[in-house]
Amino acid sequence: DRGSVTRERLVLAGRLVLAAVFFYAGVVKASAGGQFLLALLPFTFVPASWLGLIAAVLPVVEIATGALLLWPRTARLGAAVALTLLIIFCGALGW
Repeated sequence: DRGSVTRERLVLAGRLVLAAVFFYAGVVKASAGGQFLLALLPFTFVPASWLGLIAAVLPVVEIATGALLLWPRTARLGAAVALTLLIIFCGALGW
């Protein structure tokens, strides 16, 4: 069915775009060194003792999320992680 093929292509395109965004965000944060840690300082609702861990783990999680979104077998897990991260990000920005 033509509509089914179009839907599959749109879903694939969406997954690829979202994967690229998360992969890029993770790589930028990972390569920023201490600059990303400094960028976390204004988020005062996060205990200062957690900032180093967040700065180390978040880029890895973002890169892994991008990778999970690429393969059909792991795309649902990647989508769940992406949704969780986006909810956390929205909450942090709205704090």
